[in-house]
Amino acid sequence: GMLQAYNIYQAVGVPGTTPSTLATFLSAQAKLDFAAAPRDSMRSFVIDPLAQAGIVNNLTTLFNPTKEISDQYKDGSMGKAIGAKWSMDQNVVSMQVGPQGGSPQVASAPALGSSVLATSGWTAAAALRLRQGDIITIAGVYAVNPQSRQTTGQLAQFVVLSNVSSDGAGLASIPVSPAFNFSGQFQDIDSQPAASAAITVLGAANTVSPMNLLFHRDAFILGSADLQLPKGVDMASRVADKKVGLSIRMVRAYDIVNDMFPCRLDALYGWSTPYPQLACRIQG
Repeated sequence: GMLQAYNIYQAVGVPGTTPSTLATFLSAQAKLDFAAAPRDSMRSFVIDPLAQAGIVNNLTTLFNPTKEISDQYKDGSMGKAIGAKWSMDQNVVSMQVGPQGGSPQVASAPALGSSVLATSGWTAAAALRLRQGDIITIAGVYAVNPQSRQTTGQLAQFVVLSNVSSDGAGLASIPVSPAFNFSGQFQDIDSQPAASAAITVLGAANTVSPMNLLFHRDAFILGSADLQLPKGVDMASRVADKKVGLSIRMVRAYDIVNDMFPCRLDALYGWSTPYPQLACRIQG
């Protein structure tokens, strides 16, 4: 599930620097607010152990609720604060910023709805320039509020969907999300990226960075299928939780040779990110 962080294009923080101040996490909340994410107690932070250690150490004395302070002291966890639940997960995924190189810029203005950006100015003939998960901004292209369609004053961010190399002339095609919707019902940027506009990559080249997350519950979906219950076995049953979206099948058979009852549990499931605008990465 944490691999869904590669689909998230909004980000705050500095890759390679563990976030430890409330300002960084509040900036993530602001990203979701600009994207019109609901303020309905369904937001959650999931951060790696280092980020949790830093933020708990710096903020244990700043919150008023006695229970929250007690939990921070006894459990070393944040609990609930600044409008979101906090959880630590050792499985927070780390990404590595691409090698970059050159002075990249837009080679030609992308068409409306396109999800590929033609670029130039890279160091020529490199096997790798950007890595999947890199986040870029384009000079003069700003995000808009999805309801008012007015600029937020924040440069729009785009996530690179696969590794990118440059050709012998320093050209490269970058697959990105979201698509370039600069007008129409799905507008999310204020203007079409212009030819020769400078491109900036978040983070120094080759920096390793955990992708901590702030997300609203509806950003991600877990889907699971009800597996067939076989006949001719000792036992077969299924449990499903519609709220969680998970279905697990249990099958038990009799092994006459070894006089045993082997048992297996199976789940067929998959993750999706239908609303990436409801999430934000906190780089560290």
